[in-house]
Amino acid sequence: GTFTMGTDAPGVSGDGEAPARRVCVSSFHIGATEVSVAQWAAFARASGHATDAERFGWSFVFEGHATELANVASSQSVAAAPWWIRVDGADWRHPRGPDSDALAPGDPGGEPGGMREHPVVHVSW
Repeated sequence: GTFTMGTDAPGVSGDGEAPARRVCVSSFHIGATEVSVAQWAAFARASGHATDAERFGWSFVFEGHATELANVASSQSVAAAPWWIRVDGADWRHPRGPDSDALAPGDPGGEPGGMREHPVVHVSW
């Protein structure tokens, strides 16, 4: 279908959100729910797919969600959104930094029951 994408009043110039424009998107299938970490792990294992974060070796993490180690080690952020910090080693399996593990039964400093059923993050940016 066709829809209006973007804005004529961007909050950050140069981010590609302006101008508002009509865009046509071909039909596609989409799941009824988000993809869990466990589902993504099975997909990655079966397909060999590597995300941008895995290929680059880093991703941006919301500062309040980063591990203490990741917060201390980070030295770069998004200029217009400094709460997004670069974390080396962050990816879908290590969403809060390299010392986190979304597949562990209990992520230290994270979720006591683990994050296997949480929505997967860091799969595209």
